[in-house]
Amino acid sequence: MSRILHLSDSVFHPTGYANQSRLLCNYLSNRGHQVFSVGHNHGGMPISSAKLEDGEDINYHVLGTDGSPYASNVLPEYHKRYNPQVFTILLDTFMLMQAGIQNWNIPAKSAFWYPSDGGWFPKFCETVLKKVDYPVAMAKFGQDQAKRLFNIDAKYIPHGVLTDRFYPFTPEQKIQNRLKFANQLFAFKDKFFYPVQIDLPNKFILGCVSRNQGRKNLPETIKAFCEFAKNKEDVILLLHSDPVDGAAVCDLQSLADRWGQGHKVLWTGMRVSNPYTTSRMTELYNLFDAFFLTTSGEGFGIPFVEAMSCGIPVIATDYTTTKELVTDNDAGWAVKLMGEDERAYPAEEKLRNGTITGTWEVDRAFADFYDSVKKLNDAYADRKSLVRMGKNGRQAAIRHYDFTSKVGPAWHSFIEEITR
Repeated sequence: MSRILHLSDSVFHPTGYANQSRLLCNYLSNRGHQVFSVGHNHGGMPISSAKLEDGEDINYHVLGTDGSPYASNVLPEYHKRYNPQVFTILLDTFMLMQAGIQNWNIPAKSAFWYPSDGGWFPKFCETVLKKVDYPVAMAKFGQDQAKRLFNIDAKYIPHGVLTDRFYPFTPEQKIQNRLKFANQLFAFKDKFFYPVQIDLPNKFILGCVSRNQGRKNLPETIKAFCEFAKNKEDVILLLHSDPVDGAAVCDLQSLADRWGQGHKVLWTGMRVSNPYTTSRMTELYNLFDAFFLTTSGEGFGIPFVEAMSCGIPVIATDYTTTKELVTDNDAGWAVKLMGEDERAYPAEEKLRNGTITGTWEVDRAFADFYDSVKKLNDAYADRKSLVRMGKNGRQAAIRHYDFTSKVGPAWHSFIEEITR
């Protein structure tokens, strides 16, 4: 077995990278590897084992950092101290560019589990894929893009979900779950959450689990919901997101109020500093009738497959990974890009309508407002499709993205292969 040094977000933070790092490090540790996890945003004393509130084990070593960009200053020391055979990374390519990975001395065999979340790879960041020994794409979209643009042959291992922990509730359990949450949700005003009492069993609930930051394009989610919600008193948009996240681009609640539907937008009370446990997240997904996000592009889309694993259909922008995760599995609806008559996949540099070029010269998608509203109305009117797509999503999560039977074994076999 191997010693593995893993660099990503702190495993105690509420991010997708932290989520997958916990799963990966636990799985590899359980298979006999010695694992050291470096969270670039984790300070403090080393932790050799821990247990989260809902019983989830941290059965590997968690190492602190010194605040340097993406742990760049402490990594040489950790390579010397722990002498890993394998160095795995789960971050964005532009993060590693900022940290100067081109100048790093990496004595171990390196594997970078990388995303691509737009219609062009971040400017100059293909050098990161060329720096590491093994680029590993988390989505077929990113694998295809690396080959097409740079002739880089990346391995594909998807992100994953614990389908035994994210699962669909029975109809009776769903009712009880909604009754349980009826007084556990919040309205938001003037930077504070205020508890509300609401009749959840009789509501059509659109849910969104998302970091409140620009790439997620949450203002468009709000506006499309508000248009859809006009003249409907039985609908709710439930946001599992921090309304005052430092990365937020606008005040989402104020926007919903401006559109006259702010009273139908509720919050879970989540803060970046206070995430939900896995068991609580499963309860949350099972409140939803459908998952809705007007993202401008996902490198994978962990909330998509978590929702699918819970039997919840997904409504999301038809860009980057939505096709391979959602619509190829008939697990939800894809929202067209603004001005696009045809499906925008794969997202290529030739796209003209429906995208805006952002930082690192990456083309970001812009979901069509009217098609978003149409898809919401389709979901609201067609409950049979909700059930069918929910079942399809659950089957796809088990078949393709289960961490215990698919993703973890793929990583274990890959590490065994490169360390022979």
